[in-house]
Amino acid sequence: MPRYEYATIAFDTTAFLIRSKLDHGRFNEKLNEYGQDGWELVNVFDMNRGEGVTFEVVAVFKRPMVS
Repeated sequence: MPRYEYATIAFDTTAFLIRSKLDHGRFNEKLNEYGQDGWELVNVFDMNRGEGVTFEVVAVFKRPMVS
């Protein structure tokens, strides 16, 4: 049975009243960096504060552990 290691990275957003903005270019760069290092994206979710405004986006990665 394969064993995995996991990593998470968080991206801050800029909030404007009831909207949030994510730097998509930086987000994509990081996803590609992790992919080149053998990490597989498992999940992405947002962290919210009052009124549902996103303040952070979290990406979760996994890759097989090297014995």
